[in-house]
Amino acid sequence: KDAKAWARENFKGLEAPVFPSFTPDLADLDEDGIRYDVNHIIANGMKSILIAPEGTGMTMEEIKRFTKIVNEEVNGRIHTSISAVLNTVEDNIAAMQYHEACGGTMAMLGHPLMYDPLDQDELVRMYKYMADSVNLGLVFYAGRLKLKRGDPKTGWPMDTLPKIADIENVVAQKIQGGNTLEYTIECFERVGDKILVADPMTPAWWTTIPKYGQQWAGAGPFYGSQTPENPRHVKLFNALVEGRIDDAKAIQAEFRGAPREKGEYGYSAVTHVNYPE
Repeated sequence: KDAKAWARENFKGLEAPVFPSFTPDLADLDEDGIRYDVNHIIANGMKSILIAPEGTGMTMEEIKRFTKIVNEEVNGRIHTSISAVLNTVEDNIAAMQYHEACGGTMAMLGHPLMYDPLDQDELVRMYKYMADSVNLGLVFYAGRLKLKRGDPKTGWPMDTLPKIADIENVVAQKIQGGNTLEYTIECFERVGDKILVADPMTPAWWTTIPKYGQQWAGAGPFYGSQTPENPRHVKLFNALVEGRIDDAKAIQAEFRGAPREKGEYGYSAVTHVNYPE
C-alpha cells in the first residue's frame, strides 16, 4: 500500500539495461560477461539496472538464470528491475515472480506480445491481474501493443492510463522511445500526479524535469555515450534536477563536442571502454 510513496522517496536517477551475454558458440549464458556488465553499469553511476531478456529467444529457464546472476552480482548496491514484456501474461508473471524471489525490487511491465485484448476494460483487468501476482514496484510500459484501434495516434488507449496508474503497486510509467514530446507531456498531465512518469530521451529532460519534476529516467543505454570517469548523462540529469541550468548547458556542449568517427552507417560518437581480456 506504500509503494507509490516509496518510489517517490527512493526511485531517483538513471536506470540502464543489462542484456544477456552468451558464450561464443551461443550454447550457454556467459556468466562472467554478465557480471562484468553489471559492474560496468554500476561504475557508470546508474541507480537501477533493468534485466532485459525480451527479444532474445531465451527460454524461461535461461531468463531465470540470467535474472539470478544479475541480482546476485548487484547484491543490493542499486535497484534491480526486470523487463516483463514477454510473449504471454503467464510468461510475464513467471519472470516477475522469480525476480522477486531473487531479491528484485521492481519490474517494467509491458503488454504481452501474444495477447490481444477485446476492449479497454479487458486491457486494464489484464494489467491488474499481472500486478496482483507480485509484490514488486511496477513501472508501466505503454508500448508494444500490437493493436492500433485504441488510439491511432499513440497506439495506446490513453483513457486507460489513469486506471492502470491507480493499481496499488504501479509506481511509474516509462515513456517508450521515439514518441513525441507532445505525447510525453500528455502522459505527465494524465497520471503525473499519481505515479512517476519518465521520458528516457535526453532532449525531453529540458522540459520534463524543470516543468514536471521528472526524477528518474530509463531504462536507456546511457553508458554507451559516457564513461565511469566522465558520466555525462548522470551529470546532465543531476544538474537539471538540481536546477543548475548553466551547468547542464555546459555538459550538453560536451556531448556535441564528443569525438566522432565514420563507420558503416555514418558518424557516431566514440565511447572508449576498457574491456577485460
